[in-house]
This record gives sequence, C-alpha cells and structure tokens, in this order.
Amino acid sequence: MLFKTVDDTRSAGQNMLFKTVDDTRPAGQNMLFKAVDDTRPAGQNMLFKTVDDTRPAGQNMLFKTVDDTRPAGQNMLFKTVDDTRPAGQNMLFKTVDDTRSAGQSMLFKTVDDTRPAGQNMLFKTVDDTRPAGQNMLFKTVDDTRSAGQNMLFKTVDDTRPAGQNMLFKTVDDTRPAGQNMLFKTVDDTRSAGQSMLFKT
Repeated sequence: MLFKTVDDTRSAGQNMLFKTVDDTRPAGQNMLFKAVDDTRPAGQNMLFKTVDDTRPAGQNMLFKTVDDTRPAGQNMLFKTVDDTRPAGQNMLFKTVDDTRSAGQSMLFKTVDDTRPAGQNMLFKTVDDTRPAGQNMLFKTVDDTRSAGQNMLFKTVDDTRPAGQNMLFKTVDDTRPAGQNMLFKTVDDTRSAGQSMLFKT
C-alpha cells in the first residue's frame, strides 16, 4: 500500500497506491493515482490516468502524455517527445543523452553513467563504485554492502546484514532482518514480513 489515507476503510494488508476519497472501488484492489475523470470499471491497474487518454479500460500505463502516439495497451513510464524508440517498449524517464538501443529497461539514466547499454539501474550516482549491470536504487556513500545487492534508500542506522531488500528503513522498525518493507511507521500494527508502501 502506498500513501494510505484516513478516509480509506480497507482492511489491513491490502495493496493500494494513492487511494483517493472519490474512489468507489471495493476494498483490496490494485490502483495507482485514481483520478475523478476515470470511467474505467473497478479493479483495474492504472497509474496516473489522464483525461486525454483514449485507451480502452484495464490497460497498464504510467504517466501517459498527449504527445505519445503509441497504440493502446502498451507499458510506458514518462514517455518524452525526444524518444525515438518503437512503440510498446518498457522505459522510465528516457533522457536525450541516452544512446542505448531500443527496448532496454532503464530508470533515471544520468549522463555520468558509464555502464554498457541494457542494464537495469535506478538513480545511478557518481560515487557508486559497483561494477556495471547491478540493480541499485539511491546508492549512498555510507553503504558498505558488497556489490550487486538490491537496496533502496539505505540509511546509516540500519544494522541488517548485507544483501537484504529494504526501502526507507527507519529506526523504530522492530521487524527481523530481511523483510520487505517501505516506509514503516510506528503506528503500523501489521505482523512482520508484510508488504507495505508508505503506511501512514
């Protein structure tokens, strides 16, 4: 669950992203950024549905923009005008300085990244000395984990052993090591090892 709001009456442990007040879908449905102008039937997977989207209901789409001429039903994140890739390719935050061949998975490619084309990378930073092709999100300088480990927003106060999957680990989290957790807060009474994003 991402960004649980007060007006959400769903029971604990349900998968939900950015639940809004105007959403009449039954509990436990997967939804990202449901907007008022969305007429799709309940329970469909959708991210940032916009008014100018004429795709039929139930298609997977992230940040659909007006200048996107791809046919309906394609998986795309943050399609930009300068992207010359053929339709239907998976891409996140394609930038002008990216010389990778078409159809490669890439998130937040930066100019200072010397990795060969086609590698999975999120928020590659200059101070990362890991070998090319490793999965990494927001690698920080104070992280002493060995190369090739999956880590998101590693903080200094995390005493978990290396190689564990963790997003935004906080000091008040008493769960045993190696559990999947995003933005765990003090008021969360869920049992250990549950998947949760942005619990408030």
